[in-house]
Amino acid sequence: MWIVGIIAVVLIGSGTALLQAPSFGRNPDKVAVEAFKPADNYDSEEGTFINSVPTKTNFTFKDMRETTKAYSKRKDSVPRIPEIEIPIDTQSWDLKDTTLWVSWLGHSSQYVGIEGKSFLIDPVFSKRCSPFQWAGSKRFHEVPHDTASLPKVDAVIISHDHYDHLDTKTIKWLSNSANKFVVPLGVGSHLKKWGVDTSKIVELNWWDSVSVKGISLHCTPARHFSGRRIKHQNETLWASWAIVGKHQKLFYSGDTGYFEEFKNIGDKLGPFDVAVIQTGAYDSIWADIHMFPSEVIQTFKDVQGRKLIPVHWGTFNLAIHNWKEPAVWLKELALKENLPIVFPLLNEQVFARDCIQYKEKYWFE
Repeated sequence: MWIVGIIAVVLIGSGTALLQAPSFGRNPDKVAVEAFKPADNYDSEEGTFINSVPTKTNFTFKDMRETTKAYSKRKDSVPRIPEIEIPIDTQSWDLKDTTLWVSWLGHSSQYVGIEGKSFLIDPVFSKRCSPFQWAGSKRFHEVPHDTASLPKVDAVIISHDHYDHLDTKTIKWLSNSANKFVVPLGVGSHLKKWGVDTSKIVELNWWDSVSVKGISLHCTPARHFSGRRIKHQNETLWASWAIVGKHQKLFYSGDTGYFEEFKNIGDKLGPFDVAVIQTGAYDSIWADIHMFPSEVIQTFKDVQGRKLIPVHWGTFNLAIHNWKEPAVWLKELALKENLPIVFPLLNEQVFARDCIQYKEKYWFE
């Protein structure tokens, strides 16, 4: 019995220690919550942020079991893990170019240059998007840019606090080199726990904005949820973003389900020279919070985009569909409607000014 007792103590102690891991972050304290209460998108009784339209964000074990069962019956032979080595562009970026350009760094991570200023969006440079680097979804490819040689960053922009968009190790690494961290309400609490100076953190609600070296960063609505633990969900806000310069504009959807708010974003802040929109990791069970390719196309039209760059695919295995299905499906839809879509190589510098030339075959085919 004493051996059983010792094992129980060890297991309980280990579990407690794991739950206290820094990667879980820290949710907003009472002072921050008091500031949230007047917001229209905050439920002060529940202590949570809410979507502007009804949205399913609670998923049961039964949901997941039925999804797995449905996909297991599919005859599609393309795997969920790439059977190829994902190519990475090794050419150096032209940092002297002061127009709008984007480099996709895997999943939803992007380096954006606009009118001589630089922004890093949802950077995740760890091997896994997980609270622990010994478990969880592992990268399909290496980090495409040598982080030691990453150019200056005027601001880091975060869409929400899920592990595939907000990475502890990456934030700690950027805490000294980045000038600002611009995040939705409540997300700053995680950053403070990880050592980011409070003076560098700017928290915004939907439709708020801040100017960083002459570039306006607009926090715009998204339809999603938040949380880094099973409990304490939705205590921080989620968002899409509009990066607006004097002459050029970029829209980033963040993680989101489709809703008509995108039309308002397009009317108020568009048109956008580049629209970077989430695709991949979709399923009918969680259709309210991630978009199918057809909805990506509609979102692109709603925000009045001129060039579409799809992200949130090709790096982590976060759903049961085939790993390249989102890109193949989206390509077919875009070609059918003759829409300007770009599937860049990882680390490739994509300029807003460049004309689109459709390829007979892309790297993922």
